[in-house]
Amino acid sequence: MRTMIFATLMLLLVADSGMAERKPLDKIHREIKPGATVIEVPNPKRHDGYDLAEKKHEVTYDAKTGLYTYRYWQTDSTYVDLLYEPFNRLDVTVACTVVYDEENDEYTYTYHLVNSKDSVQPLWIFALDIDYSVAIRTETPEPWRYHSTNEPPPGSPKWAFWGSLGGHIPPGESISLTLVSKLGPVIATCYSKGYGQPVKSPIGPIDGLGVYPPNVEGLKGQTLAPGSLGDASPKAQFEAFLDMAETWGWVNKDKKDAALLHISKDLDQTAFIALKNELNLVQGKVEGEVEAFLEHLGKNQGFSDE
Repeated sequence: MRTMIFATLMLLLVADSGMAERKPLDKIHREIKPGATVIEVPNPKRHDGYDLAEKKHEVTYDAKTGLYTYRYWQTDSTYVDLLYEPFNRLDVTVACTVVYDEENDEYTYTYHLVNSKDSVQPLWIFALDIDYSVAIRTETPEPWRYHSTNEPPPGSPKWAFWGSLGGHIPPGESISLTLVSKLGPVIATCYSKGYGQPVKSPIGPIDGLGVYPPNVEGLKGQTLAPGSLGDASPKAQFEAFLDMAETWGWVNKDKKDAALLHISKDLDQTAFIALKNELNLVQGKVEGEVEAFLEHLGKNQGFSDE
């Protein structure tokens, strides 16, 4: 295996201080629109004995339990309280490893998802907001399933999407999902979702409650996925990546700031060689996303190890 000069930048990102902690995906809270019911209000002065009035429903959220209460009015004085469990009552971290097969010119992406032991819900969906056509093949453990081009997920027919109607990942456990592509790693948005209890209503379906795709209600974050690096300069791409890497705990602030100090000029072959000469005694490790992105950036720019 040949060692490229861009590995020097990876060395730059290591220091004696500890790594930043990997951040769980952010929770997405869907806005529940209460709606209203047309009710009959007694009015003895009318020949039919009542007036028609609109009674607005009420929605409250309990931050301690993570549950919504939906108050559905049946009459002016009677109502039904429905407990609604959103699909974000869990903490999930995503770690992506990328392996490049030079012989076949293929990148293998493995997403290791960990459902925190403190989560309330099991994990049952993971999605990448990328065009699914970039995937050559996938590896998915049973009973999870990858949704291919003829089975697009709800809400976004372009996503790469895994899920399971059974075999959810309980709190404290994990799952690994694999995708192979010809495209190298770039920053991409990912989504995940817990499995919540359905609404039990004695009065039939309620508008505003139901099952929604994970970009509407669930978890959202960033990871690596197949894609294009775009037209920005290598320096600009590296700086943007480091900002994202710090956000998600792939590199801490001290290491990020140290790296930025060494790329005040364009990130070119000469800069990579200079960094290698200066930092060849630095030892340590960064999160795999940093290494994978830098390798792809260097390969895309034609940097060599000589």
